[in-house]
Parts: sequence; structure tokens; C-alpha cells
Amino acid sequence: MEFTPRRILDNALDAVGNTPLIRLDKIAAEQDLKCNLLGKLEFVSTGGSVKDRIAKAMVLAAEKEGKLIPGKSVVIEPTSGNTGKCLPESLRIASDFDTM
Repeated sequence: MEFTPRRILDNALDAVGNTPLIRLDKIAAEQDLKCNLLGKLEFVSTGGSVKDRIAKAMVLAAEKEGKLIPGKSVVIEPTSGNTGKCLPESLRIASDFDTM
């Protein structure tokens, strides 16, 4: 097994979009698959979901466009799904927003 050093992230949001892949060779062999079967470990992202990616993108784009201003803007996410769970985390980390 080869060891690859990992970089130290500045904050949890930096893990979003950089989730590790692992080989699933045993499963591939058991299923007689002739391929590189990989698993993506999304649980290491901030909210533990692939929806972290869209939440991060939405926050960073809104900030860049001047639509999201710390201390002035209010963000309302009307869903109870994973995007609604991930958006507050992205806001807190990216922009020091207060969230409820």
C-alpha cells in the first residue's frame, strides 16, 4: 500500500469537492466485475452529503456577485432535505453568517 500525504485544509468547506475515493476491489471481485470499482466518501464533507457541493457553489457565487453580504443578507432555505441542511453550514464557514 502506498502512502500519499494529505494536505491540511484551512477549513471544513475546503473538503467539499475534494472527497476521497477508495477502491472497492473485494466487491468487484465478488460480483465478477472487470472494472475499477470506486466509492466516494462524501461523508467527509461539511454536511456529509453530495449536496454540500451545490450549497458551497451557491454561497460563493452569491458573495462574488455581491448578492450575499455578511451582516446584511438573510438567506431562507425552504427545504428540509440535504440542501437545506448543507446550506447553513456553508454559510457559517464561508462567510461567518449567523444561522438558525
